[in-house]
Order: sequence, then C-alpha cells, then structure tokens
Amino acid sequence: IVLVEDVVSCIKVARHVPSLCLFGSVLSPVGARFVSLFSHVTIWLDPDKYVDAVELSGQLSLFVPTVDVVYSDKDPKDYDDDQLKRYLL
Repeated sequence: IVLVEDVVSCIKVARHVPSLCLFGSVLSPVGARFVSLFSHVTIWLDPDKYVDAVELSGQLSLFVPTVDVVYSDKDPKDYDDDQLKRYLL
C-alpha cells in the first residue's frame, strides 16, 4: 500500500497499486492499525514533507516488515501514469 497526502494523489496512485490518503502528513491510530495489516508500505508525501515521511517510516517499521519512502521533485498527483509506474513498480 502507498500512503499519500491528498485525495487526487491517492486516486492517481491507486490506478496502479493500493493507496491510502492521509489527508495530510500524519497517520491516525486507526490508519496505523489498518496499515499494519500489510507487509509492505510505501510512503510518498509531497517533497516538502520528506522529513515527515522518514519519521513516519520509522514509526511504521515497528509494525510493518518493509517500509519504503519515495522522494520526488513533485507531488504524486503531478506525474502522468507512465511516470507514476516508474516510481511505483
């Protein structure tokens, strides 16, 4: 599952892989329980929230075997489908 900040990014990413919108850069306790059901979580927040993504990955690594963070120059919603596939697959 890929965690993203906003609804538009979530929709675009979900065309290729399961996605969850955080509605910001913080994962709620309920969201953390849901995400812990997955064996691999990718966090792809906007470029200005990269530090938050790294902190969140540290927290999730206590519950999820594999946690990755994607850094990109633009928000996920600003990429076309081919570019998204290169980041995600």
